[in-house]
Amino acid sequence: MLAKLFETTIPFTEVQTGIWYPIVEVTFVKADGQRRRLPLLFDTGATQITLHPEWAWLFPQGITEQFNSVGDETAADGLRTQGRIEFLSRTIDCTILLAPLPRRTWMAGLFGRECFIPFGFAFWEKTHELYVNLNP
Repeated sequence: MLAKLFETTIPFTEVQTGIWYPIVEVTFVKADGQRRRLPLLFDTGATQITLHPEWAWLFPQGITEQFNSVGDETAADGLRTQGRIEFLSRTIDCTILLAPLPRRTWMAGLFGRECFIPFGFAFWEKTHELYVNLNP
């Protein structure tokens, strides 16, 4: 059997009694150097980072675009922009989608695949842990 060792373990967060999610802390860096750290749900189904529009002040003006979200049959308007993040000691330039999301006290949005490409990762639901390699 193959085994893969991971360098970093990120424990899931219990958001409600018995409900655990992989929440990662991501620092968003504005062009002027201002930083804002936000909790994001690590989401293998999301393509890019998706945030509620209330966080638009962190980013340059974007372009309006139609997007599809899970469970919706119709497309909705969102704002696509570019942003810079810091995650696990790496600086990454990536696409940010500002779109209506349900408000949750425990997350500001979704951390999508585009920004975790530089890492190797796995998760194990039973142990409530996300495993990451900084150099896959």
